[in-house]
Amino acid sequence: MNVEIDDQKQMQLLAKFDALADPGVVSAALFVGGQTIKRIMAEYPPVRRGPMIWSSDKEKANRQRRYIFWARSQGLIPYVRGTNPNSEDMKHRWIVTSIPGGVEVSNNTSYARLVHDESLQTQYHKITGWKTAQAVMRDERARIMADIKDAYHMAIAKILAR
Repeated sequence: MNVEIDDQKQMQLLAKFDALADPGVVSAALFVGGQTIKRIMAEYPPVRRGPMIWSSDKEKANRQRRYIFWARSQGLIPYVRGTNPNSEDMKHRWIVTSIPGGVEVSNNTSYARLVHDESLQTQYHKITGWKTAQAVMRDERARIMADIKDAYHMAIAKILAR
């Protein structure tokens, strides 16, 4: 029985294995997952119609009321979403950044944490349906992981096709 080993084919196979372990391949797949999170977080909830919901904390409710009356006197309310000149355009300020060992999805508006952080989200934003980052990671984990897995499988298929 003869066993023949083709050094060239073995070297090509080893090169493919090296490519699979390349951190760039993994980073690219994780970046796709970050883009999925960005897309979900950038979705605005439907416009809510109805009475204003005030805080149960009386002092905070009074500050909210004063602000509303001041904003109305300045012509800031009512406004159509995205047309307020003071808006920081939260929807378009989501950023996905590659970091060692993963990705970071962030929003650089001054008020994003009051809208999207579970521990800081205001009652109004809860009632109106704004998603928190924590809820997205809990509820959409399967979708995010499926996108990462698909991206990784596509990268593997390209590497193996070489």
